[in-house]
Amino acid sequence: MSYIAPAAPDFSGSKQSWSAAETQSATAGQVTGRAWFTHTLALPLFQVGDTNGQGDISGFTLFNPTSRQQLANVQILSASGAAVPPSQVGTSENPVLVAVPAGGYAVIYPYPTDFGTTFTSVPRNFTGTALVGVTDGAGSGSGFLVGVSNVVNYQVAGDGSGVFVLTPTRHPALTLENFALRLEPSVTLAKTGEEVTLTATLTADGSPLEGRTIRFRVSSEGSPDPATGSATTDSDGRASFAFSNDTAVTNTVTAWWDINQNGLQDVGELADTSQVTWVATVSGELTLQGGVSGSAPNYTVPASSLAGSGTVTTQARCDLDPNTPTGIPVLLHFESTGGATARWGGAPTASTSGTTAVVTSGANNVATANLILVDGSAGNTYTVTCYLDYGATGVLESTDPLLDTVTIEVTS
Repeated sequence: MSYIAPAAPDFSGSKQSWSAAETQSATAGQVTGRAWFTHTLALPLFQVGDTNGQGDISGFTLFNPTSRQQLANVQILSASGAAVPPSQVGTSENPVLVAVPAGGYAVIYPYPTDFGTTFTSVPRNFTGTALVGVTDGAGSGSGFLVGVSNVVNYQVAGDGSGVFVLTPTRHPALTLENFALRLEPSVTLAKTGEEVTLTATLTADGSPLEGRTIRFRVSSEGSPDPATGSATTDSDGRASFAFSNDTAVTNTVTAWWDINQNGLQDVGELADTSQVTWVATVSGELTLQGGVSGSAPNYTVPASSLAGSGTVTTQARCDLDPNTPTGIPVLLHFESTGGATARWGGAPTASTSGTTAVVTSGANNVATANLILVDGSAGNTYTVTCYLDYGATGVLESTDPLLDTVTIEVTS
């Protein structure tokens, strides 16, 4: 029996290993319950004899040619790639950690006496693979081991062995750069006692991730109710959380992707924050500037201005009180009667109703949008309204507070 021990593969990446939870995160959940190592030793065939100790039985030796201790994370895998005892607990990977001293070796054999009392044996009559993740004991990033497997069949007298070399590989470093978690609105102004909804959106390369657990935690100012929560992302990658506070304070809300679902915000789990400022009163004054006559809440526009291809543009301005914080999401909405049509600036076509999402800015905390009146006859009306957009969904919902209303009447 002979073999050629391979040299160390090219080094790739500074970090040596990722936990099963980090791996799941970095692969968008497509790899679950598995750790990731930049340096691995792969054994394509790993066999275990029957209950009598007969049949093909695999073992392998790990040699450390370096000048300091190396750590071997031994994983025994089934044909489907799932870890089996002793390298798993339930559905979560738990590699057998073996320390290999400098210039020394370690023997891995499938029976419990070889793994030690801490580990169970590999199932009898097992055929699968073995994977060894290697990390440097000093954390230098230069971990390296050589592995050789010996297969023995005790039923074949005098000629029942074979030797296989474990294949060394280097894998690229895993990153979270293509993942994003966004909690919206980033700032919210709300009246004490009202319920506010925040929405977290989880994406990978811009595509939504469905079925992931998002947890929420509210800072302790005042009396937030509830102070924690969780939700599962839908097909749009969204998960929502609603809470209230009866005290005029500012709460910071944290949302994070609980990858390992342990209820804790662990290092490496994506997170985002939002601030909700609670005030005793919040109001908004809606006015129209240019293109129409009159003043809030009643305006007029002559039908002649809308005849033929004529249109009228007026600016809707929703002025919030208080004046801070700015950046508050607002919805401007219109409804018409008598078949009159209009559109918000940027909308491609006119209709009998429409909504546009804007945010407040400036010293007076104002949100603005242009409303373009397209068609209308004498007696027709346009009702224009302003709402706070809790959740920054851009969709008018029953939980969005109405701030103010004005009316435009088409006159003869």
